[in-house]
Amino acid sequence: MPTYFFTKNITELTPIEIWTPINQSLKKGDIINSILGIPYTITNISTDSISYTGEDRSNGKSESISKASFISGVRGLQELKVFNSSLSKVVFNKAKTYRQRSPMFAILLKTGLIKRINNNDNE
Repeated sequence: MPTYFFTKNITELTPIEIWTPINQSLKKGDIINSILGIPYTITNISTDSISYTGEDRSNGKSESISKASFISGVRGLQELKVFNSSLSKVVFNKAKTYRQRSPMFAILLKTGLIKRINNNDNE
């Protein structure tokens, strides 16, 4: 199972500070892919939430990740230092954001805030 970490420029930021570059880099209509390649389409971005749709979720209805949920999830991931889908379950269960785990990983990947650890790429 692939493992991920926050990029160096993000490790020094708080989850609240990470929210701003995400809002600035995502655009309505962007297609973001989860770590398993599941596509989500960004439907709205505001200072308080990011909304998205996914083919196999909620019958195509838009769902949202609130700023508070995002911050809680990122805080937990930062505590893990390195993480994958399985390791992050505890973080997202604790934050009550379990259903948002896949789209949140997709957002973090799309915005370049997390990076996959490869055998020959441990930066």
